[in-house]
Amino acid sequence: MVLGELRGPLLFGVGLFSLLTIGTVVLQEALKFIIRYKLPPETFAFLVGYSAPQFIVLAIPMGALLGTLLAIGRLNGDREIVALRACGVSLYRVLAPYFIVGILLSGLTFLGNEVIVPRCNEKVNDFKNSVVTGAQGLGNQRRMSWPIYRDRELRFVLVADEVQGTVLTDVLLLYFDPLDKYKNFMVEAEQAEWDGNRWTFFRLRQVKLHRGESGDEQLILEAEEATFPDFNIVPDSLRRRLLDPFDLTISQLAALIREKLESGFLPNDMEILDFRTALHFKISIPFTPLVFIILAVPLAIIPQRSSRAIGMGLALLIVLVYYSMFVVCQRFGTAGVLPPVVAAWLPNAVVLAVGLVSMRLRENT
Repeated sequence: MVLGELRGPLLFGVGLFSLLTIGTVVLQEALKFIIRYKLPPETFAFLVGYSAPQFIVLAIPMGALLGTLLAIGRLNGDREIVALRACGVSLYRVLAPYFIVGILLSGLTFLGNEVIVPRCNEKVNDFKNSVVTGAQGLGNQRRMSWPIYRDRELRFVLVADEVQGTVLTDVLLLYFDPLDKYKNFMVEAEQAEWDGNRWTFFRLRQVKLHRGESGDEQLILEAEEATFPDFNIVPDSLRRRLLDPFDLTISQLAALIREKLESGFLPNDMEILDFRTALHFKISIPFTPLVFIILAVPLAIIPQRSSRAIGMGLALLIVLVYYSMFVVCQRFGTAGVLPPVVAAWLPNAVVLAVGLVSMRLRENT
């Protein structure tokens, strides 16, 4: 009976919040992009289709909150909760089926954030990059650059006009030696390819300083192919550095943080704090449907809570407060005001605490 009451409101809530976010964000961004670059109409369906999953996943916690408020509110309005309690059923027993649903929704949110959303966002970003560079007269090229640090000092800067798997085209590589400027060099190559262990540069031109009799001179070397043993960063690491932290999976974020720490960054550096905050939020966000349900059950058991309008208004208010805390804590975590793990879990902890206290108060009344 309890789960049967939840199914309809849950789908309604997820659908409602999905449409609101997609309509206010995705549709507008897609239309602006299509109009700006004069793209064909069928592009609209591609952009909306691949941009929508992240907002549908985002709507799962909000849908769980609204669905639980409406379902429990309806049961409470029809005095079914009163009947259950009169038979000796505690509110914790009423909460149990919703708790199970919350766990399932948390798993679904985790799966969406880890598997579906990163792949869809990658397709959208690749498409937009190709369109933008094409509009600038670069064909399908995607000019990208990677600064690479060792011991917190800039050692390499890699620039490529196009990336296709493990092959870079029109490559520029700069090397900076922290102790000897005569070891600095610049390499221009038509192509660079990763063979699993190292990068090989093809049809290259290397320029470096040379101490001559009359002063510093440029030494230019040309070769059909060459390798540089100190430059051994793997292609997947280069790709991760181009993505927004929230577009990376948990394992990718952890690997990127580890690489940066090994290259000399300190744990309290702004970039490390940013990545660590994103990592902990990626872990905490999937638990939001569960804590929302724990909060919604006692809030819905109030006289006259059967009104759908009141339930929707209460859901919107809770969502607004929660995501305000979310944004503030994210900024605090990135700035180092709060430890990243505390910043990520604080919104859920606050909601969970309020839910458990409310549940205890309702159980004792």
